[in-house]
Amino acid sequence: MFTGIIQATGVVQRVEARGKARFITIKTDPKIARCVPEGGSVSVDGVCLTRLILGRAQGLALTFELLDSTLKRTTLGTLRVGDIVNIEPAMLLGQPIGGHLISGHVDDVGRVRKVDAKRRTQYVVIEAPKKLMRYLVPQGSVVVNGVSLTIVAVGNTGRLSLGRAQGLASRYRSWFSIALTSYTLEHTNLCEIKAGATVNIEVDMLAKYLEKFFDSRIKY
Repeated sequence: MFTGIIQATGVVQRVEARGKARFITIKTDPKIARCVPEGGSVSVDGVCLTRLILGRAQGLALTFELLDSTLKRTTLGTLRVGDIVNIEPAMLLGQPIGGHLISGHVDDVGRVRKVDAKRRTQYVVIEAPKKLMRYLVPQGSVVVNGVSLTIVAVGNTGRLSLGRAQGLASRYRSWFSIALTSYTLEHTNLCEIKAGATVNIEVDMLAKYLEKFFDSRIKY
């Protein structure tokens, strides 16, 4: 489990394809690398991965194996050497949950449609698959590239007073918007996103459990 509070960013050092799998090595804060054991879980841009240690040379870097399902379902298949990713080790019992509970199981990929800077805040409009929109509500939680964020507006909520962001978002049918504070921009890779970029999306797991619960009551 994760909280969506990014503890460090990392730089992709190596990408190696082996059959249908792909191995990536990421250089990050040594304190983070030291605290994650072999077999430990790490969120990389919102994707829960298992750390591998291949020899002593890898001790201060993070190496992961990406299977075919991960490559198809997330943006990690597009990573190249030099790319910056968000890093969060698995949470510990008793640790403050500054964001919200996150599984690291990405639901789908979204596409950035607009980035609009307003003072020290950036409003971002993300086009999302329609199947995810039922889980997205204004003031609710969403995970974008592993970062826990609050949703500003969704779908056709054009009447919500959003200033400049309102006009931007209203042009898209299946979308949601988020606001990135200066802290988020300084400490995550979301500072680099531009129109056309793809991002990993994980919706609030509580919404999915509630849907399953009520659906089961109706059927059974």
